[in-house]
Amino acid sequence: MQDMADDINYDELIKMIEELYCLSKKALVNYALRHINTKAEAEDVVQNSFVTMLRKPHLFKFDKPQDNIPYMMIVVRNEATKYMRSVEREVHSEIDHAANIIDTEEQLIMKEAFADLNEAAANLPHKYADILYLKYAMKLDNKVISEILHITEDNVRQRLCRARKMLRAFLQKGGE
Repeated sequence: MQDMADDINYDELIKMIEELYCLSKKALVNYALRHINTKAEAEDVVQNSFVTMLRKPHLFKFDKPQDNIPYMMIVVRNEATKYMRSVEREVHSEIDHAANIIDTEEQLIMKEAFADLNEAAANLPHKYADILYLKYAMKLDNKVISEILHITEDNVRQRLCRARKMLRAFLQKGGE
């Protein structure tokens, strides 16, 4: 099999990436903010995502740049997760250090809240977390979501229903 990189016009790729960046930067930064604490960090994650995407030009659809947005969202989500894991390791290290110095009740409560938050995120599959984000954070209607994710509107409604049920069950279970 011939290397696909030989068939790629890099000038065309750069032009498409610039167009995609202008077209989707705001939405992708908002998407990254779902995982990241500050806008500056979210923007860094989006920029790193574009660098990651440049390394895999064979995955792009050159005829319709907007069709690349779902792929871009996945890359941004993965970059944000990777970033937050590194931050989480630092936070745990700092929390453990502070707990060794002064073990107050407030610090224990903060640790438990952080653990609950991590558990909630880990218990919701990405396809459900993503659809909730698109619906409620980005305030997109079901038709637009179906076009972005390349699924039917019925599937969007079904995933939303399942995601809400999962959240409700998790919150009720956590409240006991």
